Amino acid sequence: MGYVVFFRLLATAGATNTSLVTLLIPVTAVLLGSMILGETLSVDQVVGMSLIALGLIAIDGRALNWACNLPTPGRNPARVCSRRRNISRRRKTTRG
Repeated sequence: MGYVVFFRLLATAGATNTSLVTLLIPVTAVLLGSMILGETLSVDQVVGMSLIALGLIAIDGRALNWACNLPTPGRNPARVCSRRRNISRRRKTTRG
């Protein structure tokens, strides 16, 4: 079952996003250890899980796309968003 889900995810999300899932393995292990084995979570572990979550959000790119669609007076989102669009266009053309 795990292989089926993995390869379906690989086909739909792509190799880069699929590889990001491996960064969640330590987070899952810590959370399962605290829930099932009754281990205590330290502040360091919570900070580490937060950093992993922020890193995944930054790498994924959806947060930047969301921020580009926000209407903000006095800010020119077209500058940041056009740069993001150009990067994604280059990625699409290099994939073939």
